[in-house]
Amino acid sequence: MSRVTKNIIILDRGNYTTCTVHLHGGTISSYRVNNKEMLYMGKKTAFNNYSPIRGGIKFAFPYFGSQINGPKHGFARNVLWKLEKGPVVNHDGNIEAVFSLVESEYTKAIWNFKFKICYRLTLCINELRIAVKVANTSRYFPFRFSILTHSVFNVLDVTKCEIHGLSGCNYAEWKSNGNKTPQDPDDADRPDKITIRGPILDLFYDVPPIIEVRNIANNELKLKIISCESTSCDVLIYNTWNKEPETDDEYAVQFYPDEYLYALGIGTGHLCSTIRLEPQNTWRIAYIIQVVDEEQEARIQQLAQLLDNPLQLFKDVCTKTETFS
Repeated sequence: MSRVTKNIIILDRGNYTTCTVHLHGGTISSYRVNNKEMLYMGKKTAFNNYSPIRGGIKFAFPYFGSQINGPKHGFARNVLWKLEKGPVVNHDGNIEAVFSLVESEYTKAIWNFKFKICYRLTLCINELRIAVKVANTSRYFPFRFSILTHSVFNVLDVTKCEIHGLSGCNYAEWKSNGNKTPQDPDDADRPDKITIRGPILDLFYDVPPIIEVRNIANNELKLKIISCESTSCDVLIYNTWNKEPETDDEYAVQFYPDEYLYALGIGTGHLCSTIRLEPQNTWRIAYIIQVVDEEQEARIQQLAQLLDNPLQLFKDVCTKTETFS
């Protein structure tokens, strides 16, 4: 049963599959599948409705990085969002809720434009679907923005994780001052899969529609991040690797020194160039976080192959029957 309290909304799909949203920052603070937590929450998190929630999934909007007259990574993760719809049960049993944010005196002091940003969250059996819509509600003035869905996933050991699907993509190392250093995607030393062996803050441009994160939990589960748009998006891979407690890095202060091993940051959105949005126009992006049981997936693929070859299926059944006799 989904529940709504003052600032916390819980979507419950049943079978211990839930999603929790904190209205401060519109932050998805928990996503559990069969009672396994997929998101990491930093121990330093203070739910004070002032500081950004450290971990989970939140939004960097309308810019990423530093700006002279505003908080780092924009104001969207620092303010209270509104529950606009739900949670409701759809005809297919999935749970849906819609959250929104509009301009205020606070946001206009940082970024003086009229806007509305909404995201529709749909909790499925083994998927979390996120559809984001940015609207320019002004009648006269266009604006430019960047946006990132800023996710921190829960892993048993980040050094054993493998990120597949980004080989050959253009990418750049993102510096703490906001500068990006382009790298050669054809570098012979760049492996087909990305593994974390130190601090990383790399931005990949024009990524393929599906990337996979393997070995997130005892080699049992993997994540698929699936873009639902025809246009490609950017992906930011990050981990603080902060073994030392004292640092000026904003990413590092999110976590205690030992927490880097259990947190893998993957952001999806548009950062390499800003998006221009004309008055009364809307921009959209949507993607899916899919949790895959690799053993179950292998069994399904094997069954599909057998169904494609009924003769082989018949032979296998006969063989098992003879063995049983």
